[in-house]
Amino acid sequence: MGAKKNTSHQAKIDLPARLRNFYKRWDFVPAAPEDYQRFKNRVLMAVDKDVGGYLLSHPYISTDYAFLVGYGLPPTSRSKDYDFEELFPGREFKDDPVYKILVEATEFRDFIMAVQALFWVLEKYQCPYLGELTESIRLAIRYSPNISLKIAQRRGAVTLFPAGVKDFDEKLVEEPLSWLEDKPTVARHYEQALSIYLSKDQSKYRNLLDNLRLALEQLLRILLGNKKSLDNQKEPFLRWLKEQGAHPQVRNMFHDLLARFAQYQNDAVKHGDDWSYFEIEFMIYLTGVFMRFLLELEQQS
Repeated sequence: MGAKKNTSHQAKIDLPARLRNFYKRWDFVPAAPEDYQRFKNRVLMAVDKDVGGYLLSHPYISTDYAFLVGYGLPPTSRSKDYDFEELFPGREFKDDPVYKILVEATEFRDFIMAVQALFWVLEKYQCPYLGELTESIRLAIRYSPNISLKIAQRRGAVTLFPAGVKDFDEKLVEEPLSWLEDKPTVARHYEQALSIYLSKDQSKYRNLLDNLRLALEQLLRILLGNKKSLDNQKEPFLRWLKEQGAHPQVRNMFHDLLARFAQYQNDAVKHGDDWSYFEIEFMIYLTGVFMRFLLELEQQS
C-alpha cells in the first residue's frame, strides 16, 4: 500500500493539459552553459530556502511532482501502511525527488519545464510559500541578465514565459501572456509577434502583423466557441460581450475597433502590403488591449 496522503488542500488543476500546452507554447533560446549553470544554482538555492522544508514535510507532493515529469523513483510499496519518514529517516532536501529532478536537468529547456511543473504542483496543493518562491525566482532572473525568461503570478497561478517583452507595459504584455497559459495557439502567435518586434528585424514585420491577427482570431474562436474568421465575428462577439455584462457603449466601441482592426488587416496586410513601420507598435498595443479585456471578462465569468 502507498503512503497516506493528505489531499484536503488539493486544488483541481489539469496538470497533463498544462504540460502539453507548455511544450506547444515555448520556443527556447538556449542559454550559454556558464549562464545556465549560474542561474540553475540560484534557482536551486531559492527552492531549497523557500519550499525545501515544506516538501520534506509533505512527501506526497514530491511524489506527485515526480510522476508528472516522468522521473523514476525507487519502489516503496510494502505489505502494510507506513510513515514516509520511517523509510527515509533524517532526510535532507538533497535527497528529495524535487531537488534531484532539478539538479539532473542538463538542458535549459528541461530545467525550465521542471521549474514550471514544480509551480503547478505547489499550486495544486495550495502551498503557502508560493509567493516567496516566485519572488526568489524573479530575483534569480534579475541576477541572470543573459537568461531569456520572465515570471508572472496571478490569482495563485505562476507562469514562466520567454523574455524579451520588457519594453512593453506589464498589463498589456506580461498579464495576457500569463493568462494565455491554457491557450497555447493564441500565446504562440502573440509571443512570436513580440519577439519579431524586439528583434527589430523589419523584414519580418508583415509576419508580426499576421501573428497579431491570428492571436486575436484564435482567442475569439475559443471564447465564442466557433471557427469563424475575424471578419465574421460581429454578431457572436457582441452577444458574448452582452452576456458578460459589458456596458452597451463599451460593446459599441469594441465592435467599431474590431471592425477597423479586421479591415486594416485585410487591406494593408492580408491582401496587400500597404502597412507602415510607424503603425507596428500601435497595432501591438491595440491587440494587447483587446486580449486583456477579453481575458478579464473570461476570468470574471
